[in-house]
Amino acid sequence: MNTKQILEIEDLYPKTVNFILQGLFIKVHNRSFYIVTELIGKKLIPTCSYVKSANNRFVIKGGFPAKQFMQLFPDAVFTEWGYQLVGDFNLAAYEVWLANWESRLAS
Repeated sequence: MNTKQILEIEDLYPKTVNFILQGLFIKVHNRSFYIVTELIGKKLIPTCSYVKSANNRFVIKGGFPAKQFMQLFPDAVFTEWGYQLVGDFNLAAYEVWLANWESRLAS
């Protein structure tokens, strides 16, 4: 699955954490990365870039080994691309958080 497709999933399911299964790893992007790191409190190493195939959209992502996943997120539901975790997440600060990360990449 390419990054453009992953971002489409993020846009399609705004009230869930979308965990993308990529080989032996689970990855989270943009809003899902925000929820996992800022609201749930899991530490992930971020990777930031602009994705040309997605109209130069800014992307922040991180991941962890798939074998740890069910221990960390036992309520997640299996999907065709990985897993989803539904919750009532407060996203009020998300846009500012994302803009701050994007400004770091620009400097």
